[in-house]
Amino acid sequence: MGLEDYGKPSGFYDRQIKTFSTISKAQAETVDIDTREAVGQIPHIEEILSYFKDKRFQPKDRGNPIHGDYKIDNLVYHKTEPRVIGILE
Repeated sequence: MGLEDYGKPSGFYDRQIKTFSTISKAQAETVDIDTREAVGQIPHIEEILSYFKDKRFQPKDRGNPIHGDYKIDNLVYHKTEPRVIGILE
């Protein structure tokens, strides 16, 4: 396919944990439009992140051509069928 040298060969889970930690912090600081108070952290997020930071619980690390912001608006849907036909990087 020609993707043998694409991406980083290791550290995938650590990069994902770092990205998720940053996003989680920003979300926790988001202010509720009605109460004007910060919404706070996702319950147990620190325990979850701590668990996945432990190398014993991480799957075998390998290179992956996947971007850190994989989400619904990065998908291309078929025009008439309920299926994904592409992923935008």
